[in-house]
Amino acid sequence: MNRIRNSLLITSLFAFLLLMLGCTAVNHQITKTGMFNDDLDAMMVAWGQIKRNETTIHELQELGFDLDASNVQYWGGQEAVRQILSDEAFRNPERLDAFLEMFSHYEMYDIPYIDMTSKKDRFYINKKNSERKGDEVKLSVVLKDGVVSYAGHRKVRVDEYGSDSAFAQGFLEVIGDFAGLKDLAK
Repeated sequence: MNRIRNSLLITSLFAFLLLMLGCTAVNHQITKTGMFNDDLDAMMVAWGQIKRNETTIHELQELGFDLDASNVQYWGGQEAVRQILSDEAFRNPERLDAFLEMFSHYEMYDIPYIDMTSKKDRFYINKKNSERKGDEVKLSVVLKDGVVSYAGHRKVRVDEYGSDSAFAQGFLEVIGDFAGLKDLAK
Protein backbone atom coordinates (compact mmCIF):
# COMPACT_ATOMS: atom_id res chain seq x y z
CA MET A 1 0.00 0.00 0.00
CA ASN A 2 2.84 2.39 0.89
CA ARG A 3 4.57 1.48 -2.33
CA ILE A 4 1.55 2.46 -4.42
CA ARG A 5 1.10 5.66 -2.44
CA ASN A 6 4.82 6.54 -2.83
CA SER A 7 4.70 5.81 -6.57
CA LEU A 8 1.60 7.96 -6.92
CA LEU A 9 3.21 10.74 -4.88
CA ILE A 10 6.43 10.65 -6.94
CA THR A 11 4.45 10.62 -10.21
CA SER A 12 2.32 13.56 -9.04
CA LEU A 13 5.41 15.47 -7.94
CA PHE A 14 7.10 14.82 -11.29
CA ALA A 15 3.97 15.96 -13.19
CA PHE A 16 3.74 19.10 -11.05
CA LEU A 17 7.43 19.93 -11.62
CA LEU A 18 7.02 19.33 -15.36
CA LEU A 19 4.12 21.78 -15.43
CA MET A 20 5.98 24.33 -13.34
CA LEU A 21 9.14 24.15 -15.42
CA GLY A 22 7.26 23.90 -18.68
CA CYS A 23 8.08 22.26 -21.94
CA THR A 24 8.53 24.03 -25.23
CA ALA A 25 8.02 22.62 -28.71
CA VAL A 26 10.34 24.02 -31.36
CA ASN A 27 9.60 23.87 -35.09
CA HIS A 28 12.31 25.09 -37.47
CA GLN A 29 11.13 25.39 -41.08
CA ILE A 30 13.85 25.75 -43.69
CA THR A 31 13.34 26.10 -47.43
CA LYS A 32 16.54 27.04 -49.20
CA THR A 33 18.13 26.55 -52.60
CA GLY A 34 21.81 26.28 -51.76
CA MET A 35 22.54 29.42 -53.76
CA PHE A 36 25.05 31.83 -52.20
CA ASN A 37 25.75 29.20 -49.51
CA ASP A 38 22.24 29.95 -48.22
CA ASP A 39 23.36 33.45 -47.17
CA LEU A 40 20.31 35.71 -47.50
CA ASP A 41 22.34 38.95 -47.41
CA ALA A 42 24.62 37.78 -50.25
CA MET A 43 21.59 36.71 -52.28
CA MET A 44 19.94 40.11 -51.83
CA VAL A 45 23.15 41.93 -52.87
CA ALA A 46 23.25 39.88 -56.09
CA TRP A 47 19.50 40.45 -56.55
CA GLY A 48 20.15 44.21 -56.49
CA GLN A 49 22.46 43.89 -59.51
CA ILE A 50 19.71 42.60 -61.82
CA LYS A 51 18.72 45.18 -64.44
CA ARG A 52 15.35 44.99 -66.15
CA ASN A 53 15.50 44.51 -69.93
CA GLU A 54 19.30 44.10 -69.74
CA THR A 55 20.26 41.12 -67.55
CA THR A 56 20.23 37.84 -69.47
CA ILE A 57 19.66 34.35 -68.12
CA HIS A 58 23.39 33.69 -68.47
CA GLU A 59 24.20 36.82 -66.45
CA LEU A 60 21.78 35.63 -63.76
CA GLN A 61 23.79 32.43 -63.57
CA GLU A 62 27.05 34.42 -63.42
CA LEU A 63 25.62 36.42 -60.50
CA GLY A 64 25.10 33.10 -58.72
CA PHE A 65 21.45 32.32 -59.40
CA ASP A 66 21.09 28.61 -60.23
CA LEU A 67 17.61 28.40 -61.73
CA ASP A 68 17.83 24.59 -61.73
CA ALA A 69 18.49 24.42 -57.97
CA SER A 70 16.18 22.58 -55.60
CA ASN A 71 13.04 24.42 -54.46
CA VAL A 72 13.14 26.86 -57.41
CA GLN A 73 9.78 26.84 -59.16
CA TYR A 74 9.56 27.26 -62.93
CA TRP A 75 6.62 28.22 -65.16
CA GLY A 76 6.87 28.66 -68.91
CA GLY A 77 4.74 30.65 -71.34
CA GLN A 78 1.05 30.72 -70.53
CA GLU A 79 1.54 29.16 -67.09
CA ALA A 80 3.88 32.05 -66.16
CA VAL A 81 1.15 34.53 -67.11
CA ARG A 82 -1.41 32.49 -65.17
CA GLN A 83 0.85 32.71 -62.07
CA ILE A 84 1.23 36.47 -62.46
CA LEU A 85 -2.41 37.32 -63.19
CA SER A 86 -3.96 34.54 -61.03
CA ASP A 87 -6.85 32.30 -62.03
CA GLU A 88 -9.35 35.15 -61.63
CA ALA A 89 -8.15 36.59 -64.96
CA PHE A 90 -8.90 33.27 -66.69
CA ARG A 91 -12.65 33.02 -66.26
CA ASN A 92 -13.33 33.05 -70.01
CA PRO A 93 -10.63 30.80 -71.51
CA GLU A 94 -11.93 31.06 -75.10
CA ARG A 95 -11.20 34.79 -75.29
CA LEU A 96 -7.85 34.43 -73.57
CA ASP A 97 -6.29 31.83 -75.87
CA ALA A 98 -5.25 34.39 -78.49
CA PHE A 99 -4.06 36.75 -75.75
CA LEU A 100 -1.96 34.04 -74.12
CA GLU A 101 -0.24 33.03 -77.37
CA MET A 102 1.67 36.32 -77.16
CA PHE A 103 3.30 35.09 -73.95
CA SER A 104 4.84 31.87 -75.24
CA HIS A 105 8.29 33.55 -75.09
CA TYR A 106 8.06 34.20 -71.35
CA GLU A 107 9.43 32.16 -68.43
CA MET A 108 9.00 32.75 -64.71
CA TYR A 109 11.12 31.54 -61.78
CA ASP A 110 10.34 31.81 -58.07
CA ILE A 111 13.31 31.46 -55.72
CA PRO A 112 12.29 30.84 -52.09
CA TYR A 113 14.24 31.40 -48.91
CA ILE A 114 12.59 30.48 -45.61
CA ASP A 115 14.37 30.19 -42.30
CA MET A 116 11.67 30.33 -39.62
CA THR A 117 11.77 29.10 -36.02
CA SER A 118 8.57 28.69 -34.02
CA LYS A 119 8.51 28.00 -30.30
CA LYS A 120 5.37 27.21 -28.35
CA ASP A 121 4.89 26.13 -24.74
CA ARG A 122 3.43 22.63 -24.55
CA PHE A 123 2.96 22.25 -20.80
CA TYR A 124 2.08 25.26 -18.69
CA ILE A 125 -0.08 26.22 -15.72
CA ASN A 126 -1.87 29.39 -16.82
CA LYS A 127 0.33 31.24 -19.34
CA LYS A 128 1.18 29.87 -22.78
CA ASN A 129 3.95 31.68 -24.66
CA SER A 130 4.60 31.42 -28.37
CA GLU A 131 7.28 32.97 -30.54
CA ARG A 132 8.08 33.07 -34.28
CA LYS A 133 11.31 34.48 -35.66
CA GLY A 134 13.01 34.34 -39.01
CA ASP A 135 13.02 35.38 -42.63
CA GLU A 136 10.66 34.51 -45.44
CA VAL A 137 11.72 35.69 -48.90
CA LYS A 138 10.40 35.01 -52.39
CA LEU A 139 12.34 36.31 -55.39
CA SER A 140 10.45 36.30 -58.70
CA VAL A 141 12.05 36.79 -62.08
CA VAL A 142 10.29 36.84 -65.46
CA LEU A 143 12.34 36.35 -68.62
CA LYS A 144 11.32 37.14 -72.18
CA ASP A 145 13.48 35.39 -74.74
CA GLY A 146 16.18 34.87 -72.10
CA VAL A 147 16.30 38.51 -70.88
CA VAL A 148 14.90 39.70 -67.53
CA SER A 149 11.68 41.63 -68.11
CA TYR A 150 10.63 41.67 -64.46
CA ALA A 151 12.44 41.10 -61.18
CA GLY A 152 10.55 41.51 -57.93
CA HIS A 153 10.81 40.23 -54.41
CA ARG A 154 8.81 39.87 -51.24
CA LYS A 155 10.78 39.86 -48.01
CA VAL A 156 9.27 39.45 -44.56
CA ARG A 157 11.37 39.46 -41.41
CA VAL A 158 9.15 37.93 -38.73
CA ASP A 159 9.60 38.61 -35.01
CA GLU A 160 6.32 37.73 -33.28
CA TYR A 161 5.57 36.97 -29.66
CA GLY A 162 2.25 35.81 -28.28
CA SER A 163 0.92 34.93 -24.87
CA ASP A 164 -2.39 33.39 -23.82
CA SER A 165 -3.45 33.41 -20.18
CA ALA A 166 -6.23 31.63 -18.36
CA PHE A 167 -6.29 30.33 -14.81
CA ALA A 168 -5.09 26.71 -14.73
CA GLN A 169 -5.73 26.28 -18.48
CA GLY A 170 -2.50 24.37 -19.07
CA PHE A 171 -3.16 22.08 -16.13
CA LEU A 172 -6.73 21.43 -17.30
CA GLU A 173 -5.54 20.72 -20.85
CA VAL A 174 -3.06 18.10 -19.60
CA ILE A 175 -5.70 16.46 -17.41
CA GLY A 176 -8.15 16.60 -20.31
CA ASP A 177 -5.60 14.94 -22.62
CA PHE A 178 -5.02 12.13 -20.14
CA ALA A 179 -8.73 11.70 -19.45
CA GLY A 180 -9.63 11.85 -23.15
CA LEU A 181 -11.67 15.05 -22.76
CA LYS A 182 -10.38 17.41 -25.43
CA ASP A 183 -12.49 20.47 -24.51
CA LEU A 184 -12.06 20.36 -20.73
CA ALA A 185 -10.11 23.66 -20.59
CA LYS A 186 -12.15 25.54 -23.16
